Amino acid sequence: MATFASSFHINPASALSQATQSTPAPWLGPAFGALTALINLLAKAESNRNGIRQLEERCLSFLAIIKNEGESMAPDDQTTLCSGAQSTIQGILDRMTPWCLMSRIKLFIKQDELTGVIQRCHLEISDCLNKLQITSHLEIHKWQSAFEDNQRIDNEYMIHFLGDLKNKQEILLSDQLQQTTVVNQILKVMQENLPVHFSATPEYGLESNLYNLLQSSRSLLPNMNLQRGEVRRTSSHAVNGTSRTDVWEGCYLNEEKVAIRVLRAVYATPKTLKRFKAEAEIWRRVFEVDKGEHILTIYGFCQTDGEYPYTVSPWMSNGTLKDYVNQHPEVDHRYMLKGIVEGIKLLHSMSVVHGDIKGVNIAISPDGRPLLSNFGFTRLEEEVMSYFDVSNGSTLNQESLRWCPAELCRSGGKRTMASDVYAFSMTVLEVLLSRLVDQPYFEPPSQLMTHEEPWASVRLATQVILKVCLGETPPRPTNPVAVERGLDDALWALLEKCWCTDMHDRLTMQEIASYL
Repeated sequence: MATFASSFHINPASALSQATQSTPAPWLGPAFGALTALINLLAKAESNRNGIRQLEERCLSFLAIIKNEGESMAPDDQTTLCSGAQSTIQGILDRMTPWCLMSRIKLFIKQDELTGVIQRCHLEISDCLNKLQITSHLEIHKWQSAFEDNQRIDNEYMIHFLGDLKNKQEILLSDQLQQTTVVNQILKVMQENLPVHFSATPEYGLESNLYNLLQSSRSLLPNMNLQRGEVRRTSSHAVNGTSRTDVWEGCYLNEEKVAIRVLRAVYATPKTLKRFKAEAEIWRRVFEVDKGEHILTIYGFCQTDGEYPYTVSPWMSNGTLKDYVNQHPEVDHRYMLKGIVEGIKLLHSMSVVHGDIKGVNIAISPDGRPLLSNFGFTRLEEEVMSYFDVSNGSTLNQESLRWCPAELCRSGGKRTMASDVYAFSMTVLEVLLSRLVDQPYFEPPSQLMTHEEPWASVRLATQVILKVCLGETPPRPTNPVAVERGLDDALWALLEKCWCTDMHDRLTMQEIASYL
């Protein structure tokens, strides 16, 4: 990395002194006046300083060549030379004016564009020399290699600045970052320049500054296909999981603990990449509306860390709803249900089907709010895995059978908003009936209601499906604790309208929200 402190200060007084010494000829006065204005302007630039310094030096050299060529010429020819030089310098001055007055952050966003502008200024000088028939071929061409070196150094400086933790406040408080478009552009610049491999050096803060900008702007990374070390695993093994997935602990942008959800039954392929990219657009759209209020945010996905693809979400230390209500039986169960309803209602308002609503797919935020998680994952898993469960001859996830309506058990059954409503009603039972009482171990499950899943009195999930397809509904619990938690006559009547066998007869989430 280049050292930037000594090479980025432009001293207009020194440059003007050099110009005065090199251009004492009175006939070059008008061109010298334009150069004076240009040098003062270039000193204000807050980015691309090496490229701008080179442009300044070339303008000085340009006038020196004009002076040398014109010393032995007649006055009329000198005037022609001066006019051509003045016009070129003035053109550069006009071209550079808006760029030299931009803020540092905005220049970072447009760094490549500014580099192109500086290059055009050099070409204008070369064109002028050619038109004036001044054949200084060495001068015309030697700037190009230095220009490329300066472009590289300026880019390194930009990354150095954005990655310096001392510049955190300037980055976050920039007026330019009050505009969503500008925020997305600087986020893109920062993400694209992340080190591919994690760097443990404390002074390297690009990840940290990027993370803080994401938090302050309440944004997601521009590219949710995480390929530049945005996330890394921190656990030596999976800490949780299901029959289809493993969950690992991870670290996001070297700042936040996250959950890495690995789809271990499928290899990362171009097909899965295409499918994940399409799903990521839905994740982003939901986040922009919800901002993590009712839906667990998905930061992105990765296909380059191991042979299996995975998704990344914030780590929820309170675990899932299923665990939380068991560990905190005093929790306001109706509050939990209302939060779940709001999340499903939001998804449905955006024509998004969750597809697998149940307690383990509802996370609990640090402040105790229920957050729908893994929305759309069941459909995604089935599509990319071509998952086929031989035991029941369908693509149904065996772990979710107790929450499935009859229509999903039939050939060609699809997950719909109506199937979400059915699954929600089963989740209500799951929440309100979890570990109601501690009874002697020998009492039959049908009386205990201690199971954490719907249809607690039915031992096998496949038996539940048979009952559901025959039009049976869950028996109403009689334990008074369930009533204390909110399972009164009104709520039971509501549930009965949610698990109708005919999907078209079920309530909508909007109607359920109105009741609750």
